Amino acid sequence: MMQNDFGLISIIMAAYNAEKTIEQAINSVLSQTYTNFELLVVNDCSTDRTAELVKSIAAKDSRVRLISNVKNSGVSYTRKHGLEEARGSWIAILDSDDAWAQEKLEKQIKLQKKTNADLLFTGSAFM
Repeated sequence: MMQNDFGLISIIMAAYNAEKTIEQAINSVLSQTYTNFELLVVNDCSTDRTAELVKSIAAKDSRVRLISNVKNSGVSYTRKHGLEEARGSWIAILDSDDAWAQEKLEKQIKLQKKTNADLLFTGSAFM
């Protein structure tokens, strides 16, 4: 496991009616080899069990926070809401229907340290 010397990373996850995929998405974050992060799940007024599932996970791991929009506002506003609540020096975005490989953050941190990049992104693969 990598040292947590990079600082806090705020991971923003917008969620709307994501009960079928959100647990896998959250678990992919909780499984990261770099562990100094906060996961902000911003619920955009879901009508399914999304909020309930996130609350259950957050009760077991203090790095997970559920934030709720007052009204359904779309993904851009929802991510912005998460950004306003973020405490980290770095921001990462993960959609509620996606998942990360276990070493995703660690690999990006190593690349940032090597290149001194201000912005990093990754490719994707279908599961």
